Amino acid sequence: MNKTFLLLKYVCLLAVFFAAEVLFHGNEYVPLVLVVLYSLYILRNVKREKVIVYLYAIGFSLGLAIELLLTSIDRVQVWSNVGVLPIPLWLPLAWGVGAVTFYTLGKALEK
Repeated sequence: MNKTFLLLKYVCLLAVFFAAEVLFHGNEYVPLVLVVLYSLYILRNVKREKVIVYLYAIGFSLGLAIELLLTSIDRVQVWSNVGVLPIPLWLPLAWGVGAVTFYTLGKALEK
């Protein structure tokens, strides 16, 4: 795949997420649905590359641990409208998406 097209695709997907976050501020379901859809889009290539699943799991786990730890210790970020956890449900998923996105972009730019 063309490097410019791949980079543009990921930038557009991020722009859609941030635009939805701004437009639907306060509604936790819109970012959750977008991140779940984006996760499914990324994980569709699981049979070709198993490393994507591992990267997603590591990003999810590290993101969850870091966000919970920093939220409980320092309270730099305060999230409103959260459920069981003191962070939004989409945040650890976004960490997993970020890990896979960085891997994919790095691999594409390497070629």
